[in-house]
Amino acid sequence: NGCEIVKSVTPEVKTSTLFIDRRPEAIANELQILAQNEAYSIYANAIWPVSDIIDGKQTFEVLNCKPVKP
Repeated sequence: NGCEIVKSVTPEVKTSTLFIDRRPEAIANELQILAQNEAYSIYANAIWPVSDIIDGKQTFEVLNCKPVKP
């Protein structure tokens, strides 16, 4: 509630380097950072994952949320 969807983004990262698979935690962290950077670049203030990570890709909704009043 109180959030407006600005856009949807699907960042992508490599899942292996030199035939060595990357840790799932590292992939998830990097995808989240890329989505946060996209939100920052368009002056949005929140992200929400809307898909699972598949082949190094994950879809996020970029949101603009109003502060909650006490």
